[in-house]
Amino acid sequence: MAFDFKKREKFPNLNSGIYRPHIVINGDNEYLGIEFETSKLKEFDKEDKAIIRSLYNPDMYENLIPGVLFTIREGRKIVGNGRVESIVFDK
Repeated sequence: MAFDFKKREKFPNLNSGIYRPHIVINGDNEYLGIEFETSKLKEFDKEDKAIIRSLYNPDMYENLIPGVLFTIREGRKIVGNGRVESIVFDK
């Protein structure tokens, strides 16, 4: 995942549990609410992994499977992109 420096003034804090954008799977129009839990990513235009948590009903995220590409959105503005590597279900 990476954030585009041209789309945001300041890099988001991905470790606070406060940054809650949406993601949209490429080729889809549905906004899926997420919360960033943790990431080592701290710079624009660099790629790294992040752990994100779904905010809504788990059934809404059924198309979010390993290998799927997505954009990170703040409203209608695309601020980054990423690819799902794995899914972990809380019990």
